[in-house]
Amino acid sequence: MKVDLERDEKPLLHDENQLPETSSMFSRRKIFRKLRHPRKLKDNSTCYTLILIFFGYLIIILYIYLQDLPKFGGTDRTCKRFHYIPPESTKSNSTYPFPNTFNVGKQLDWSGSGTPHAWQNFQQLGTHNSYHRLNKAGRGTYWASWFMVFPIFPWAKELAYEHPSIEEQLETGYRTFELDLHLRDNGVMNYHLQMWDQQTHCYCFSTCLQKMKRWSLENPDHSPIVIMMEPKGLPGAEDSYTINNEIELSDILAVEQEILNVIGSNSLITPDSIRENNGKSLTESLQTRGWPSIYDMKGTFMFAWWDGDKIRQKYETGTNGLKGRLIFTIKYVSDWAYPETHTDNRVLIHGDNPEGNPEWVKEIIENNLLIRSRANSVSDTSVDQGTTDKSKAISEYGQQVISADVFFEEVWDGMSTGCEEVDDISGKVCRRR
Repeated sequence: MKVDLERDEKPLLHDENQLPETSSMFSRRKIFRKLRHPRKLKDNSTCYTLILIFFGYLIIILYIYLQDLPKFGGTDRTCKRFHYIPPESTKSNSTYPFPNTFNVGKQLDWSGSGTPHAWQNFQQLGTHNSYHRLNKAGRGTYWASWFMVFPIFPWAKELAYEHPSIEEQLETGYRTFELDLHLRDNGVMNYHLQMWDQQTHCYCFSTCLQKMKRWSLENPDHSPIVIMMEPKGLPGAEDSYTINNEIELSDILAVEQEILNVIGSNSLITPDSIRENNGKSLTESLQTRGWPSIYDMKGTFMFAWWDGDKIRQKYETGTNGLKGRLIFTIKYVSDWAYPETHTDNRVLIHGDNPEGNPEWVKEIIENNLLIRSRANSVSDTSVDQGTTDKSKAISEYGQQVISADVFFEEVWDGMSTGCEEVDDISGKVCRRR
């Protein structure tokens, strides 16, 4: 039988001719799949690298935070220069390691007490966190704390603000100030939260005092300036120093020494300044005669420890009613429910909510004690979020020491409905009708 070789070979030739085409198609499909689906290994490698960078960034931040370095919340050379340590001769005295705080304070003229001009009859406006500057790019620790003011986070509204300089606030007429103190065994700093919200108009406590004292010397007829000092020490959240260190009484009393050095004895209103010399407590002394005339208190400063229960207890212990201390301590409006607080030595009252406990507020004011209230919060974006109602309550009840964060003119207008400005007393100060 004759075999048709040519016919039999065609399928073979046909198969050989098709192989390159099939191989080419397979290669193109393979490349297409690579383009559509990049290698998972490469993806994972990039992801791991980003994670390592992020954790490295966090480790660097935490390392610096825990070191308590100068300008990162720790004591710098300037703050160290202002710091005082007890002298060798008296440092063994556990209550009074500094011997120079007795017989300190302005000698007050009490002839104006009990008159309409007595200080308890006046209201004054000022700022909350008076030193605060906005944490923004290019400033200090922003590189490590940008997330504190990033708008998507709920806490950002409470931190994203800035007050004018201390001098500008004084010029505007504010007479109530609040500073946040970070105590060390070698210095005292003033800012909000270490690393996380640290921008301030005055990093060292004494620098803040110098700004105020310099302005006071140029404007000696101002009404009393009230400065509330809140010790910040919550480990991790507020301060890194307190993670491994205890705030000692000598650290607390060093604050007094800086005040005395900058402000001076004759410009200070101290607990001993208002104490009657017949064994009465400070509260009882004020109940008897009230405060002096505001005109006899011109050019003065009054300091108070704000919050900080442990600091307050250490400061008061063994002093028999704050004798030989330069700073007042506080209690809360709600403490008035306990009769023993009616005769204690805490004469500045913490009453942040001016609408709360109106009956107690009325009794406290009738006893010539001072109440500090807040007219609003920095997170308020409208006066209708509380400023209007709180200002109305302040006008009605008469709390004397007022702080605000925003809408200052609206707060002042609201206060003014219940009190009248006094021509010869400059600033946001008015006498209750």
